[in-house]
Amino acid sequence: INRFANLGHRRQATPTVALIGRVVPIKDIKTYIRAITLAKQFAPDIRGYIIGPTDEDEDYYQECLNLVQLLGLDNNIVFTGQARVDDY
Repeated sequence: INRFANLGHRRQATPTVALIGRVVPIKDIKTYIRAITLAKQFAPDIRGYIIGPTDEDEDYYQECLNLVQLLGLDNNIVFTGQARVDDY
């Protein structure tokens, strides 16, 4: 917690949520993607970040990309790949 204490709060006009974790089945990224679909009903411009490596299970990552497309979330979900959480 101390690591993030001085970051401050950056208010966004767009509702924003993030999942921090590897894109692998054990992290159940697909449920997060489906949750964004539900949240989109109340906040159509919601932005959902998935912050974490995408290269550990390339087949699962592709399934997640396909699900994003199938659910029409191309403009709502961003896969950042490995990134510094502090930057978000």
